[in-house]
Amino acid sequence: MRATLLAAAVGALGMTIYQLVVGSGFDVVVGSGLAACAMGLVGGIFARIATVPPLVVTIAGITPSCRACPSTAVCRR
Repeated sequence: MRATLLAAAVGALGMTIYQLVVGSGFDVVVGSGLAACAMGLVGGIFARIATVPPLVVTIAGITPSCRACPSTAVCRR
């Protein structure tokens, strides 16, 4: 349950960052990259604090939001 809540929080953080970056005029690729980096960093820190595997939190946070996965934005161009 802890991992699910952390992944949801990390995903919400990433989508917020993505929306802010794209909304301020930057390209989708820049927004996706910054959001994914932030989710990886924050997800790793939160996971270590909550003693759950960092990969579970980070991947589960990034994957549902396809826009936050940089490779999908690059491949769609």
